[in-house]
Amino acid sequence: MIIPVSRDTSSATGHAGALAWGALDRDAKRERLLAAAARVFEREGIDAPMSAVAHAAGAGVASVYRLFASKEELLAALLARRRDQIASAAQRALRARGDRRTALRRMLVTLAESQSATDLLGEAKLRVADHPEALAARDRMTAALERLLAAAREEGCVRPDATALDLRLMLVATRAARRAEPTRWRRMLELMLDALQAPAAQGAPPQAPAPQGPSPQAPAPHGQPLQARAPGAQRRARDARPSDSLQRSSDRRERR
Repeated sequence: MIIPVSRDTSSATGHAGALAWGALDRDAKRERLLAAAARVFEREGIDAPMSAVAHAAGAGVASVYRLFASKEELLAALLARRRDQIASAAQRALRARGDRRTALRRMLVTLAESQSATDLLGEAKLRVADHPEALAARDRMTAALERLLAAAREEGCVRPDATALDLRLMLVATRAARRAEPTRWRRMLELMLDALQAPAAQGAPPQAPAPQGPSPQAPAPHGQPLQARAPGAQRRARDARPSDSLQRSSDRRERR
């Protein structure tokens, strides 16, 4: 996960001219801590101490706890931040010029590019799944994605059963593909985007192959001759009838 932070509020990045911690307002301090936490947790895992986050942000540990009372609060804020980023991306795609299919594709590519191969969000979700801030952000994200999908369905460019969960799972699968094959995740995403299209956009379905071999013959209506049977059927019918010699022998026995 990548959380962008402006140049003038991130001393941990080493940029010249970064403001000192004490010169930042509360919102800027929060932004810097979220950026630092994302880097530390991606590098060391979510069990990294809060002191490591404080050091990366150029702050004291007490300053971290004044903004986030616990690590769970910090993880929930990270998770909510990413979900709000996805919601904002969906809102922009909904307002973008052109068709929704192009806007949806562009949004997913951009979101996939901005996420790392590590499963930081998945680990954070396990820890803070029921946190109110994370749940509220999830609802905002889901609503924004569903509005985008509804607009795309009206244009006939996505399959009618597509859901916001499908889009989220596409990002999860793309992250896993990047971890397995770092240079092939774009192809994975393209395949999933193709599957998201409405059937009409994918082209007509292939025709079923014609049945091989002779088909069973239905009985002809009364008074109409049967059509010629296939050779195999003729042989089976002939073998099923008694031979002429057997029939004549049976007639002689009856006359006696």
